[in-house]
Amino acid sequence: MDAFLNYIHGKQLADGQPRGYVGSLKFNRKLEDKGRIVKAAASAASIAPELRKPLREGERPQWYFTCTLRLPDVQPKVRLVILWQQQHDAAPRIILVTNRVCWEVSRIVRTYRQRWTGTETFPREGQQPLGRGDCQLRDGEGQTRPRHLVMLAYRLWMQQLQQGPASEWAYRQLTTLGEACRALLGETLRQTLTWAMERSSNPYWTKASGRR
Repeated sequence: MDAFLNYIHGKQLADGQPRGYVGSLKFNRKLEDKGRIVKAAASAASIAPELRKPLREGERPQWYFTCTLRLPDVQPKVRLVILWQQQHDAAPRIILVTNRVCWEVSRIVRTYRQRWTGTETFPREGQQPLGRGDCQLRDGEGQTRPRHLVMLAYRLWMQQLQQGPASEWAYRQLTTLGEACRALLGETLRQTLTWAMERSSNPYWTKASGRR
Protein backbone atom coordinates (compact mmCIF):
# COMPACT_ATOMS: atom_id res chain seq x y z
CA MET A 1 0.00 0.00 0.00
CA ASP A 2 2.86 2.40 0.78
CA ALA A 3 4.26 2.17 -2.74
CA PHE A 4 0.77 2.65 -4.18
CA LEU A 5 0.15 5.85 -2.17
CA ASN A 6 3.57 7.22 -3.08
CA TYR A 7 2.93 6.41 -6.74
CA ILE A 8 -0.36 8.32 -6.79
CA HIS A 9 1.15 11.27 -4.95
CA GLY A 10 4.03 11.35 -7.42
CA LYS A 11 1.67 11.88 -10.35
CA GLN A 12 0.99 15.54 -11.15
CA LEU A 13 -2.17 17.22 -12.35
CA ALA A 14 -2.29 19.85 -15.06
CA ASP A 15 -1.79 22.62 -12.50
CA GLY A 16 1.33 20.94 -11.08
CA GLN A 17 -0.29 19.68 -7.88
CA PRO A 18 0.13 16.02 -6.89
CA ARG A 19 -2.76 13.73 -7.65
CA GLY A 20 -5.01 13.31 -4.65
CA TYR A 21 -6.36 10.15 -3.08
CA VAL A 22 -8.84 9.19 -0.37
CA GLY A 23 -8.88 5.62 0.89
CA SER A 24 -9.52 3.50 3.95
CA LEU A 25 -6.75 2.62 6.37
CA LYS A 26 -6.49 -0.83 7.93
CA PHE A 27 -6.85 -0.87 11.69
CA ASN A 28 -3.56 -2.74 12.11
CA ARG A 29 -1.66 -0.19 9.99
CA LYS A 30 1.24 1.36 11.86
CA LEU A 31 1.51 5.14 12.07
CA GLU A 32 3.54 7.76 13.87
CA ASP A 33 1.55 9.26 16.75
CA LYS A 34 3.26 11.74 19.10
CA GLY A 35 6.68 10.34 18.32
CA ARG A 36 5.62 6.72 18.81
CA ILE A 37 4.90 4.02 16.24
CA VAL A 38 1.51 2.52 17.07
CA LYS A 39 -1.29 0.76 15.26
CA ALA A 40 -4.15 2.86 13.89
CA ALA A 41 -6.69 1.07 16.10
CA ALA A 42 -4.67 1.86 19.24
CA SER A 43 -4.35 5.49 18.22
CA ALA A 44 -8.11 5.73 17.64
CA ALA A 45 -8.84 4.11 21.01
CA SER A 46 -6.78 6.76 22.79
CA ILE A 47 -9.04 9.57 21.53
CA ALA A 48 -11.45 10.59 24.29
CA PRO A 49 -15.16 10.78 23.36
CA GLU A 50 -15.31 14.48 24.25
CA LEU A 51 -12.73 15.18 21.53
CA ARG A 52 -14.95 13.66 18.84
CA LYS A 53 -17.05 16.06 16.79
CA PRO A 54 -20.44 15.45 15.12
CA LEU A 55 -20.55 15.12 11.35
CA ARG A 56 -23.82 15.68 9.48
CA GLU A 57 -22.83 14.24 6.14
CA GLY A 58 -25.08 11.58 4.66
CA GLU A 59 -28.20 9.90 6.00
CA ARG A 60 -26.91 9.13 9.50
CA PRO A 61 -25.00 11.37 11.91
CA GLN A 62 -21.47 10.30 12.73
CA TRP A 63 -18.65 11.40 15.01
CA TYR A 64 -15.15 12.12 13.83
CA PHE A 65 -11.64 13.10 14.83
CA THR A 66 -9.06 14.28 12.34
CA CYS A 67 -5.32 14.87 12.50
CA THR A 68 -2.28 15.18 10.26
CA LEU A 69 0.61 12.77 10.81
CA ARG A 70 3.09 10.52 9.09
CA LEU A 71 2.76 6.96 7.92
CA PRO A 72 6.05 5.05 7.83
CA ASP A 73 7.43 4.87 4.27
CA VAL A 74 4.74 7.24 2.95
CA GLN A 75 5.58 10.74 1.74
CA PRO A 76 4.54 13.37 2.58
CA LYS A 77 2.30 13.75 5.67
CA VAL A 78 -1.27 12.48 5.38
CA ARG A 79 -4.52 13.40 7.03
CA LEU A 80 -6.58 10.84 8.92
CA VAL A 81 -10.33 11.04 9.49
CA ILE A 82 -11.50 8.58 12.14
CA LEU A 83 -15.26 7.96 12.10
CA TRP A 84 -17.41 6.46 14.86
CA GLN A 85 -21.07 5.57 14.58
CA GLN A 86 -21.73 6.81 18.13
CA GLN A 87 -19.71 9.26 20.21
CA HIS A 88 -18.81 6.75 22.91
CA ASP A 89 -18.13 3.73 20.69
CA ALA A 90 -15.00 1.84 21.65
CA ALA A 91 -13.91 1.12 18.07
CA PRO A 92 -14.29 3.32 14.97
CA ARG A 93 -16.33 2.20 12.00
CA ILE A 94 -13.66 3.29 9.50
CA ILE A 95 -10.44 5.29 9.24
CA LEU A 96 -9.90 7.37 6.11
CA VAL A 97 -6.53 8.55 4.83
CA THR A 98 -5.79 11.26 2.26
CA ASN A 99 -2.90 13.34 1.03
CA ARG A 100 -5.23 16.35 0.76
CA VAL A 101 -4.39 17.65 4.23
CA CYS A 102 -6.17 20.99 3.62
CA TRP A 103 -9.55 19.49 2.69
CA GLU A 104 -12.51 19.75 5.01
CA VAL A 105 -13.73 16.55 6.65
CA SER A 106 -17.06 16.67 4.81
CA ARG A 107 -15.27 16.82 1.47
CA ILE A 108 -13.05 13.88 2.36
CA VAL A 109 -16.08 11.79 3.34
CA ARG A 110 -17.98 12.76 0.18
CA THR A 111 -15.01 11.88 -2.00
CA TYR A 112 -14.68 8.47 -0.38
CA ARG A 113 -18.42 7.83 -0.75
CA GLN A 114 -18.14 8.33 -4.51
CA ARG A 115 -16.09 5.14 -4.69
CA TRP A 116 -19.19 3.22 -3.60
CA THR A 117 -21.43 4.62 -6.32
CA GLY A 118 -19.62 2.85 -9.15
CA THR A 119 -15.89 2.32 -8.71
CA GLU A 120 -16.21 -0.31 -5.99
CA THR A 121 -19.79 -1.49 -6.52
CA PHE A 122 -19.43 -2.70 -10.10
CA PRO A 123 -16.62 -5.24 -9.45
CA ARG A 124 -18.40 -6.54 -6.35
CA GLU A 125 -21.89 -6.77 -7.85
CA GLY A 126 -20.62 -8.06 -11.16
CA GLN A 127 -18.71 -10.75 -9.28
CA GLN A 128 -21.63 -11.91 -7.14
CA PRO A 129 -25.22 -11.11 -8.28
CA LEU A 130 -24.40 -11.11 -12.01
CA GLY A 131 -22.23 -14.22 -11.87
CA ARG A 132 -18.93 -12.97 -13.27
CA GLY A 133 -17.14 -14.98 -10.58
CA ASP A 134 -18.53 -18.21 -12.07
CA CYS A 135 -16.70 -17.69 -15.35
CA GLN A 136 -13.89 -20.25 -15.64
CA LEU A 137 -12.78 -19.59 -19.21
CA ARG A 138 -9.04 -19.16 -19.53
CA ASP A 139 -8.39 -17.59 -22.94
CA GLY A 140 -8.66 -13.84 -23.41
CA GLU A 141 -11.60 -13.87 -25.83
CA GLY A 142 -13.57 -16.25 -23.63
CA GLN A 143 -13.10 -14.00 -20.62
CA THR A 144 -13.89 -10.79 -22.53
CA ARG A 145 -17.30 -11.85 -23.82
CA PRO A 146 -18.81 -12.68 -20.39
CA ARG A 147 -17.32 -9.47 -19.03
CA HIS A 148 -19.06 -7.45 -21.72
CA LEU A 149 -22.36 -9.20 -21.01
CA VAL A 150 -21.98 -8.50 -17.29
CA MET A 151 -21.29 -4.82 -18.01
CA LEU A 152 -24.37 -4.64 -20.23
CA ALA A 153 -26.57 -6.34 -17.63
CA TYR A 154 -25.21 -4.07 -14.91
CA ARG A 155 -25.92 -0.98 -17.02
CA LEU A 156 -29.50 -2.08 -17.70
CA TRP A 157 -30.11 -2.87 -14.04
CA MET A 158 -28.79 0.49 -12.87
CA GLN A 159 -30.82 2.29 -15.52
CA GLN A 160 -33.94 0.55 -14.24
CA LEU A 161 -33.14 1.53 -10.65
CA GLN A 162 -32.67 5.17 -11.62
CA GLN A 163 -36.05 5.20 -13.36
CA GLY A 164 -37.63 3.79 -10.23
CA PRO A 165 -39.95 1.09 -11.70
CA ALA A 166 -39.45 -0.95 -8.53
CA SER A 167 -41.06 1.68 -6.34
CA GLU A 168 -44.44 -0.05 -6.54
CA TRP A 169 -43.24 -3.11 -4.63
CA ALA A 170 -39.95 -2.10 -2.97
CA TYR A 171 -40.31 -1.05 0.65
CA ARG A 172 -37.22 1.16 0.55
CA GLN A 173 -35.11 2.93 -2.04
CA LEU A 174 -32.88 0.57 -4.00
CA THR A 175 -29.48 1.99 -4.83
CA THR A 176 -27.34 -1.05 -5.68
CA LEU A 177 -27.76 -4.18 -7.73
CA GLY A 178 -27.30 -6.36 -4.68
CA GLU A 179 -30.15 -4.60 -2.89
CA ALA A 180 -32.35 -5.00 -5.97
CA CYS A 181 -31.64 -8.74 -6.23
CA ARG A 182 -32.33 -9.31 -2.54
CA ALA A 183 -35.48 -7.19 -2.69
CA LEU A 184 -36.70 -9.05 -5.77
CA LEU A 185 -36.10 -12.39 -4.05
CA GLY A 186 -37.99 -11.24 -0.97
CA GLU A 187 -40.87 -9.90 -3.05
CA THR A 188 -41.11 -13.15 -5.01
CA LEU A 189 -41.24 -15.12 -1.77
CA ARG A 190 -43.86 -12.76 -0.33
CA GLN A 191 -46.12 -13.07 -3.37
CA THR A 192 -45.75 -16.87 -3.40
CA LEU A 193 -46.72 -17.16 0.27
CA THR A 194 -49.60 -14.73 -0.21
CA TRP A 195 -50.88 -16.77 -3.16
CA ALA A 196 -50.65 -20.02 -1.18
CA MET A 197 -52.43 -18.56 1.86
CA GLU A 198 -55.26 -17.15 -0.24
CA ARG A 199 -55.80 -20.49 -1.97
CA SER A 200 -55.65 -22.47 1.27
CA SER A 201 -58.39 -20.32 2.84
CA ASN A 202 -60.66 -20.58 -0.21
CA PRO A 203 -63.01 -23.57 0.20
CA TYR A 204 -63.98 -23.48 -3.49
CA TRP A 205 -60.42 -23.74 -4.79
CA THR A 206 -58.97 -27.15 -5.60
CA LYS A 207 -56.02 -28.38 -7.59
CA ALA A 208 -58.36 -29.20 -10.45
CA SER A 209 -59.96 -25.73 -10.45
CA GLY A 210 -56.51 -24.11 -10.46
CA ARG A 211 -55.43 -25.90 -13.63
CA ARG A 212 -55.54 -24.20 -16.96
